Amino acid sequence: MYRFSILLTICFLLVACAEQADPEDKYVLHPIDEYLEYKIDDDTRVPLYSLYTFEERGVEYLTFSDPSSRTILMYDLHSCQQVKKIPFDREGPNGIGSVLFGFYVKDFDHIYIPSVNESFIYLTDTTGVLRNKIDFSRTEDGLKTKSAHYTNLSYGQLTFMGESLYIPQALNTSLGERMIEESPIGILVDTITGKTTRFPMNYPYVIPYNQRHEAIHGTMESTQIYDGKNLIVAFNKDEKLYKVDKQGKVETFPAKSRYLPRLKFPKFPEDFSQTLKKTCETAEYRNVFYDKYRNVYYRFVTLEAELGSNEDYRKILHAGKADFSIVILDENFNILGETRFPAFTYVPHICFINKDGLYLSTSHFKREDYSDDVLRFQRIELVKK
Repeated sequence: MYRFSILLTICFLLVACAEQADPEDKYVLHPIDEYLEYKIDDDTRVPLYSLYTFEERGVEYLTFSDPSSRTILMYDLHSCQQVKKIPFDREGPNGIGSVLFGFYVKDFDHIYIPSVNESFIYLTDTTGVLRNKIDFSRTEDGLKTKSAHYTNLSYGQLTFMGESLYIPQALNTSLGERMIEESPIGILVDTITGKTTRFPMNYPYVIPYNQRHEAIHGTMESTQIYDGKNLIVAFNKDEKLYKVDKQGKVETFPAKSRYLPRLKFPKFPEDFSQTLKKTCETAEYRNVFYDKYRNVYYRFVTLEAELGSNEDYRKILHAGKADFSIVILDENFNILGETRFPAFTYVPHICFINKDGLYLSTSHFKREDYSDDVLRFQRIELVKK
């Protein structure tokens, strides 16, 4: 009975806190008392890095990786039953290296796994046998590329643009002082010809030049999503969103959070634990998702916080920091509203979008109802005011 009362209280607080809407908002995101639960076996950790959905022969699946065991798990999205568990070797003919973070499932026969250390992508299937290795180490014009190390926390996901595989790129430090103006935000690999080319957009200057080396967020992390027509790019220290077509035409749109009046660029403290603390406390723009069912974009924003001295900052960082908001934008990137969510109740980057709404993970280690045996999602409904 006591546990039931706690759960009712949590649900009430979630609904109350998530509806701190501005009177001018046209839409809000409203938590619904509906959940999906996926059982996690004893050998698997609750995902905090990489989780996606895909469709195979009309059936929708949820998939995520267990990084340290190099395992991909697949569940039927709606029945919540596990259907595949695919382990990979560390070394040998089927070896993919030490860890498995981001990956892309096109279908059961085409699973793309990037090496975290080298500019290779392994092509495999549900057998765990490696069938091919895609080398994208250099573009046709001689640029030495970056490895495709990405997670839900940064850079987004591999995706296809026609027959070409799009691979997000971090700032290319091999370019030295020219790295900002000459670093492409991504590259394209033609999976038929093997041709590797730069995507026709380079990194913009979004961090003051004199702060790019000393600021904690000087790495200019980004989220990049392909909505089927254009690449949408968002930087963690930039209020704007960038829409880029395949020819490289760039359009920018203001997408500022009302809860983030100005961007800050804190310097590195001398102590590493204080760097982690400051990173967790500093507000920034994070993931962007496209909701094809409602034709809107969601821009996630982690908000400024003040944390105690006894917190596990690394765990808080991996769980998405403290409280956050979601900016709602229409297909033309007009802001429709912004909903703020309470601290330590969701893992904002572990989410997916389905026909009936946005699903946010409630598997946050600070919740009273947290269990490492279950991956749990709550349905969030987009509501017109």
